[in-house]
Formats: sequence, structure tokens, C-alpha cells
Amino acid sequence: MALKINSVAHLVDLLQGQPITFRENVTVEKTIVISQTVTTKIITLTDEAVVYSFGNLGATVFEVTLEGNRELAGPESCQSGTTYKYIIKQDGTGNRTLAYNAVFKFPGGTTPTLSTGANEVDVLTALFDGTNFHAELVKDFS
Repeated sequence: MALKINSVAHLVDLLQGQPITFRENVTVEKTIVISQTVTTKIITLTDEAVVYSFGNLGATVFEVTLEGNRELAGPESCQSGTTYKYIIKQDGTGNRTLAYNAVFKFPGGTTPTLSTGANEVDVLTALFDGTNFHAELVKDFS
């Protein structure tokens, strides 16, 4: 079912101060200005030999604590133009490594290595272009 909103005043009337949740894609033909905080839920990924994530889980932020050397699989069901973030944590032992599926492309073609200290946190940000994830890793939030 399509809902056409003719103006901001129309949207305010519809919401009447209530929060709104979209369960499907929303197409916007004009600029939207948001003056409140926008939040997204964080999905905890299962720590296993290959770590999987899915763009259709209703979130764009994922977290995982590595308890061994792992590979980050190519995410599935993602939307082109969407930025995804991965909060990657070392366990209490540290020195865990993360390999990346070939769909992750890094600046200069150089695959980054994670921070290695116990309990250190790195953040991987990846923009999906419909085929590849153009990614960069910011390290050592400890």
C-alpha cells in the first residue's frame, strides 16, 4: 500500500507526535530534514568461523566479539547505496584476525589488520554499491 504525503504539515497530522516505523522501502523525492536523533538497532552477529550478516535484518549496524580467527562473509540482501557498520571486538585474549570476503574493497587495495589487544574495538564502515562494499577500518577504540 502506498502512502502519499503531500506536505510536512500532512506528515505531522498523520503522526500526531507518535514515532513512525517503516517496514518496507520508502522513496523520498524531496529533501528530508530531521531535527531529532535517529537511531538504529545493533544486531549481534554469531561468532563462528565465518561471520555472516544480512541487510534485511532491519539494521545497518552489526557487532561481533571474536573468540578465534574469523572470516567476514559477503553480506546478503543489502541495499545499494546503504552504509553498513561493523563493531568488531577482540575477546579477553586478543590477537584475533579477520579475513574479508572478496566483495570488501579497501583503499589502495590493502586489506587492513585488526587491533590485537585484549578487548580492543575496531569499527569497519562499508558502503555498498550494488556489487562491492567499499570499506575502511578505524582501529583501537580501547
